[in-house]
Amino acid sequence: MSRSNRSRRVGAALAACLCSAGAIAANAARLQAASGEQIVQQSMFNASTNRLIVKLRPAASGLAQPMSSERVNTLMTRAGQALRVLRQTGRDAYVLRLDGSLPNADAKALARKLAEDPSVEYAQPDFRMHALATIPNDPLFATQWYLSDTNVGLNLPAAWDLTTGSGVVVAVLDTGIVQHADIDSARILSGYDFISPDTTTGGTTVVAGDGDGRDPSATDPGDRVTAFDQTTLNSIFGNGSCPIEDSSWHGTQVASVIAAATDNAQDIAGINWAARILPMRVLGRCGGFTSDIMEAMRWAAGLSVSGVPDNPAPNHAQVLNLSLGVSSEPCTNFEQSVFDEILSAGTVKAIVTAAGNDGGAASQSSPGSCNGAVNVAGILISGAKASASNFGAGVTVAAPYGSSVSDGVGSSGAILSLGNDGTTSFIASPGGDIVLRVGGTSFSAPLVSGVISLMLSVNPNLTASQVYDTLRQSARAFPSSSNCRNLGCGSGTVDAAAAILMARDNPPAIRSFPDSTDNDSGGGGGCTVTRGASDGSLLLLLLFACGYAWRRLGAR
Repeated sequence: MSRSNRSRRVGAALAACLCSAGAIAANAARLQAASGEQIVQQSMFNASTNRLIVKLRPAASGLAQPMSSERVNTLMTRAGQALRVLRQTGRDAYVLRLDGSLPNADAKALARKLAEDPSVEYAQPDFRMHALATIPNDPLFATQWYLSDTNVGLNLPAAWDLTTGSGVVVAVLDTGIVQHADIDSARILSGYDFISPDTTTGGTTVVAGDGDGRDPSATDPGDRVTAFDQTTLNSIFGNGSCPIEDSSWHGTQVASVIAAATDNAQDIAGINWAARILPMRVLGRCGGFTSDIMEAMRWAAGLSVSGVPDNPAPNHAQVLNLSLGVSSEPCTNFEQSVFDEILSAGTVKAIVTAAGNDGGAASQSSPGSCNGAVNVAGILISGAKASASNFGAGVTVAAPYGSSVSDGVGSSGAILSLGNDGTTSFIASPGGDIVLRVGGTSFSAPLVSGVISLMLSVNPNLTASQVYDTLRQSARAFPSSSNCRNLGCGSGTVDAAAAILMARDNPPAIRSFPDSTDNDSGGGGGCTVTRGASDGSLLLLLLFACGYAWRRLGAR
């Protein structure tokens, strides 16, 4: 389609469905139901120790008794095993090394035995302590490697020790949403259907799939395209533009990555245990129009849209998730103006976009190339960039991509999402609940949206630029073997625990995003610094802001 057509349709690629879900998922039943296999959560460490802490009673003079070799021999006889003094510790106690490691229960029994010696004031195991890790009881959490992995995953157990989230509103601009038993309906807000009527072609019913234009229901009726639908759609959009395909229920999948019910002993774990989802229906059969998507973004942010009742204030979104895009079309003036308007209004703290699945330059796809977007590339479980993920200038950070047939990543590397198996011969309608193995930057983006919602749970006063900078500065370096070190997948892989700690305790200084009129061809621009900073801080901030002037080439 010509670039001059500024109301181009935004990909029913959904950033290439932005998923491999249909091929990988094999719409069967829930993953754990097929074999009846029970997943047992293993302990992260063995509760054992090879040390005791022993304090001797003071001598008659009131002075502390030393742990003499004679005293050690006496204690060894009582213990029935060899003991070795490692060192004296605080409060005149001694650390003794056992002959071997004992379970904590056995070590406590041994300590009680030593405490029976009249010369011993107390004895106790020198317990091994560990970083606490909140592990939910969802049966499939053990296979959600991308949540717990500390190499390229989100490191969420450590993050959940800091916060499991709050009622931050995350708008999911997608195909809408359907009910699922593992999504708490009380956390789904009343969104809106922004698919506008097309009175000139009569294509309203076939595109929207729900028989009308814009309405206050964000329920996903399905985006299945039959041969009959294809004939009508091709007459509207041109031959070859709308493939025959089953419904994706893509919006439900994306929302579940962020906010599936967690620690409820069912299916999968979501990232934020309390976040609220504002479903925005902007994609129907054959995708959706840029104009509809931009207006839906504004409405979700609390801005007025002509002909549509305002979104009530309690439902204003703090995070917008756009797992959609169009290839070979950089951000336009219209799109950038909407991004600028929304971010300057202050309610929305992040617009998260999928970098796209074309294996090319992220700067050449929109809306991810718009200035101010948190644009997310996809990384595999191996640490390498997913071959289909876009990369280069304009990528903010990377997050797990999931399954990728072309990269040889099987189901063990998949991202799990909640979906629906509903299809019929002529129309799509919701069916039964299923769990899907999926992949694509469509799912990399909501992983980051979920992390941002946790950041806002500990510091709701963060600005959009602070969220952006916190993600980049706290990101984990790519593994030494990763091709992302050369290709450009953003500043690193998102580390939820590090991002939350920085957001809570040490957020970056407030600054502005690079000016939307600047681009990379001039060496970077749009450098704005905080007023009132000292001369040294001013220079550092100036250099820092210039270093992040990530505008894409030729966007205008």
